[in-house]
Amino acid sequence: MTSKWTRALSVLLVIALCLSMAVTAGAAGSVYTDVPDTSWYAGAVKFCTEAGLFEGVEEGVFAPFLELNRSMAVTLLWRMEGSPIPRKTSLFTDNQDLEKWFYQPVAWAEEEHVVNGYPDGSFGVRSLMTRQELASLLYQYMQYKGDVAPTVAPTTAPTARPTATPAPTATPAPTATPAPTATPAPTATPTPAPTATPAPTATPAPTATPAPTATPTPAPEPISIKITVGTRTFDAKIENNATGQAFVKTLPLTLTMKDQGRNCKVNNLSVALPVDAKQLPSIQAGDMLIYRNNGLLLYYKDSSAYYAYTKLGSISDTAGLADALGGGDVRVTFSAG
Repeated sequence: MTSKWTRALSVLLVIALCLSMAVTAGAAGSVYTDVPDTSWYAGAVKFCTEAGLFEGVEEGVFAPFLELNRSMAVTLLWRMEGSPIPRKTSLFTDNQDLEKWFYQPVAWAEEEHVVNGYPDGSFGVRSLMTRQELASLLYQYMQYKGDVAPTVAPTTAPTARPTATPAPTATPAPTATPAPTATPAPTATPTPAPTATPAPTATPAPTATPAPTATPTPAPEPISIKITVGTRTFDAKIENNATGQAFVKTLPLTLTMKDQGRNCKVNNLSVALPVDAKQLPSIQAGDMLIYRNNGLLLYYKDSSAYYAYTKLGSISDTAGLADALGGGDVRVTFSAG
């Protein structure tokens, strides 16, 4: 099973770091509706929230199973340092993609050599934090704190190109000896040129026959399916591509879907689908998305897009969708239309 670095696991890491700095964690008692007081991470979430290290994704919602990206991880360390104002602007090539609440943390971490970018000069604003990247981030943070001695100098983006070494001054060439003055040739008697024969008139080239206009290939029609929740049934259109066709082959399919972020239902498929993930400008109510290659998300409210998804399809008419899906776990059946 592939391990995922979620917000719930991250708070435990922060607790461990804070305890090493003689900070005491508080008792349980969650302010979030999706963090039960009986959960194993409730006390850690409460402590991190009260310490100002974590905030909810929206009021009353912590989203404990939302995976951390690189921007979020750096923001944790920045808040642990008291949210210092960076002295310089970020040099990462994708800094324009940073949301306003991530810009200062990333600029600070870059300035203090707490984080390195990718070889192409980008930071990886929405890239998920891998275990090796997390180890590197924590190691460099502890170097910054002075708790470990650096063994390898951190790689940083150059601030300017190196100045080229000037070329050596060329030795001037010796002055050439002037050539002797030539004796003028005798004046030649002009001979009249013969009258030129006019060239024959060129035969005009035949007019080219225009190439036939190519007929555009029509886009394949979307695949119709039905989505049933309790007594409500919704019509949906699935993309007629490799992803959609592979999903339709799994139908009929019934899943118990969990709520995430109070805007969508999620569960994993038992098969991996072919995907073509893209960063979406936004997510609309009724959108069906695939995360990685088997995570199925069904949105019942509009949302921002923090990660890259593959668009699976959408529900045609979302009237009543939020009422049918909202709340806790819900059984959803997908069937051929």
